[in-house]
Amino acid sequence: MAAQPTMRQDKNLNNLQAALPSPATCMITVTRREQEILSLVAEGRTSKAMALLLGLSARTIERHRANLLKKFSQKNSVSLIRSAMRQGLL
Repeated sequence: MAAQPTMRQDKNLNNLQAALPSPATCMITVTRREQEILSLVAEGRTSKAMALLLGLSARTIERHRANLLKKFSQKNSVSLIRSAMRQGLL
């Protein structure tokens, strides 16, 4: 049987949580090109279509997408778009 936390532990936990920024207030910065790619991803464009549109290689587009996923700590395009919308980037 686990012991119940004391009032002091509860207070310390609340203080720690209050000191951490909420995900909604953490602004993620993206480059102009990343913003462009993000908008095209939100439109449902493929990497190949983005590459043709922007005059870049598909590999360059894939690298930008990978960088965006990493910056937003997401694993797929749908969650990336959702997170970008929460940040006010879309």
